[in-house]
Amino acid sequence: MSAIQAPPACRPAQSTFVNVVAWISIVLSAFATCSGLFSLAIFIVFTTSEDVHQWYVNSPGVGAATISRLKYLPWFVGGHLVFTTTMFAASIGLLRRRNWGRWMYIGIMALFIAWFVAVLVVPQYVLGFSEPMPLVMRVVSIVMTAAICAVPLWIIRRLVSPAIVAEFRRP
Repeated sequence: MSAIQAPPACRPAQSTFVNVVAWISIVLSAFATCSGLFSLAIFIVFTTSEDVHQWYVNSPGVGAATISRLKYLPWFVGGHLVFTTTMFAASIGLLRRRNWGRWMYIGIMALFIAWFVAVLVVPQYVLGFSEPMPLVMRVVSIVMTAAICAVPLWIIRRLVSPAIVAEFRRP
């Protein structure tokens, strides 16, 4: 007699959109993580080698303002590494259809949008520049920010759509 087999769990087909977004993000974040590791290595050499540090400090064209900003370099390099590594992990989770990866990716895209909006607003209104930006420059900045933010906004919209959410449900 033949054994009766249960039908396989019905899973939605994997969308090309998620695959393409995940692979592009994996490649870009892996490259950025390698770049961050290289920057960290350069930073370690720069800060631990007294000869390299003195050569830089005594180089022509290096002002006191540049030297004073060097104390923030570890935060920048560390933040870059944390962000790119998180993006890499979220991209792999997205590719493997893990719900945590989808939510992490959505959060990263929202952070990306918030960053660009802050870059547009902070210099003009918070720092209080003495001269306001010319109107043409302000309009171009707003249009470019809107154009740049449109892509992650579209990605977020697609990742929360019911068809894509169904792909991330575990059977």
